Amino acid sequence: MLMRQQYQKRIYLSTTKKELDKIVAFRKQHYKSIYPTMNLDTEPLDFFSLNFYSQDSNNDSVTGVARLALETPFGFPQDPYLAEYRKGKRLMEFGRFIVQPSNSALLKNFYAVIYECARELGYNAIIMAMKPKDIPFHKRLMDLQVISQDTGVSYGGAISLSCVSWELDRTTQKFFAWAGVNK
Repeated sequence: MLMRQQYQKRIYLSTTKKELDKIVAFRKQHYKSIYPTMNLDTEPLDFFSLNFYSQDSNNDSVTGVARLALETPFGFPQDPYLAEYRKGKRLMEFGRFIVQPSNSALLKNFYAVIYECARELGYNAIIMAMKPKDIPFHKRLMDLQVISQDTGVSYGGAISLSCVSWELDRTTQKFFAWAGVNK
């Protein structure tokens, strides 16, 4: 499955520089107002990651992006919080995730693809930086674990991000029903 470029529900895996450039342009366009100090020009994790995107029905415009980073020599942005947590786990990092508000139905499609990829590659936990307001929703669906409620990292935004983990074996039935994937 991982080698297919198109995943379910119009989510695509970037396989060319042109596609990655479109993803980076979309990130810059949508993140600059939310995280003004985030460096989106130099993203070494992009080259050790699965970068996903969605497009409009005409395949003209990107409508959402996400990155699933593999463990690399660069580590993850959340590494300062993971020393004890990491023991016995194969971790990936899910980030750089944004969907145009007019396409919010894509949220579950991206999560379905992320879950399936992590499982297929043999990972058992996905680390994320998350706004604290989004944690309750994710706890209900994924039984999300909070590693650090306040990391002190805001990238110039108004809110400090939390460091959370999605342990795939703890994923709830609500998630599978919502995302339309099998356990």
